[in-house]
Amino acid sequence: MQGYSSSFISFENRQSQQAAWWIISFAVVASHVLLLLFGAFWSAAAPKKETKRVVVTTITLNPKVQEVAQIPRSTTPPSTLPLPPAPPKEELIAKAEPLPPAPAKPILKEDIAPPLPPVLTKPVAEPLIAPASAPEPAEVPKRETKAVKPAEKKIEAKPEKKAAKPAPKTATPEPKKVAPAKKTTPAPAAKKQAEPIVKKPAKEEANKNSLAEAEKKRQKEAAAAKEAALAKEAAAHKEAERLRQQEIAAAQEVARKKQQELLAKAKENLTKAGETRNKMSAVPSLALESSSIPRQIESLQIDALPTGSTPAQLNAREISYRDEVAQRLKLNLRLPDHGSVKVKLTLDRSGKVSQVTIVASESQKNKQYIEKTLPTLFFPSFGNQFEGASQYTFLVTLNNDY
Repeated sequence: MQGYSSSFISFENRQSQQAAWWIISFAVVASHVLLLLFGAFWSAAAPKKETKRVVVTTITLNPKVQEVAQIPRSTTPPSTLPLPPAPPKEELIAKAEPLPPAPAKPILKEDIAPPLPPVLTKPVAEPLIAPASAPEPAEVPKRETKAVKPAEKKIEAKPEKKAAKPAPKTATPEPKKVAPAKKTTPAPAAKKQAEPIVKKPAKEEANKNSLAEAEKKRQKEAAAAKEAALAKEAAAHKEAERLRQQEIAAAQEVARKKQQELLAKAKENLTKAGETRNKMSAVPSLALESSSIPRQIESLQIDALPTGSTPAQLNAREISYRDEVAQRLKLNLRLPDHGSVKVKLTLDRSGKVSQVTIVASESQKNKQYIEKTLPTLFFPSFGNQFEGASQYTFLVTLNNDY
């Protein structure tokens, strides 16, 4: 009775422990599920603040009406009061003031260029300058500008000399200073300049011609020198090619001679090898004949002898046993030398070799081999055959003619 109560108490304890384990496992699973849900919906990042956007639009003040771009609207709902609606385009255009015109820049006296002094020339000097300017019209203005400066210097020097003579007179110097007609005296200067204008182009042309001829001569000499260098280079190249061809031909000749020598040697070796092969085939090998190689027995003759050592008549089962013994001897024995061996083999009823007698042997090696190997073989039991004899003797003849 006490044992029964103790077993009942242990069973109740096990049930209470299992219930406690189930409650603990359920609580662990529930806590893990809650943690996973909390981790899925909660993020460590701070909540985003709604940013306020200020939209600024610009209107072009042009006479032509242009469409105003629409104000982008935010997708998130505004946290503050909505902005007032924008006024229509027509009101904005009506309220817009036109831009004032750009102020014109006042013209200053400093910006006005003073008038150029008139150039006084005589009509007589024109035909003298014209033929000089015909060959090189581009160089004429340069020389005219250079010629004007000395003419002014001469004009300034002459009134000074004339003014020095009438020094006592007071009224006369005014009209002499005013009269600018004497400034037209560059005619002799033009004559002096006309001569170099005509002569200088001729000298320059001559210099140019001489330079051109010298350049042509130099080019011809350079071309001739280049042709001579090319000819020398071509001749050297031809000579080098000829020498190379000679070297190649000599090398080919040497290689051909070596090849012929090698072919002759190979033919000689082949003939010698053929002769030696013929000699070897004609003369029998004494070494092979003298050597003793173990070979499988090719022919075997076995006779059953009764206890009286005379041949007996055998039935079918006894003949099959004799053939079995012969087949085993043929497979397991390998005679080391040529010749035949006659053996008397005596077996027990169990198949064990009881006696081996060598009757005749042509080779001493074969005799020793049979005496050593044959007792180690095992044969099947012949039971009650051979008229219930406990032993039976077989006359075996082993031949190795190869």
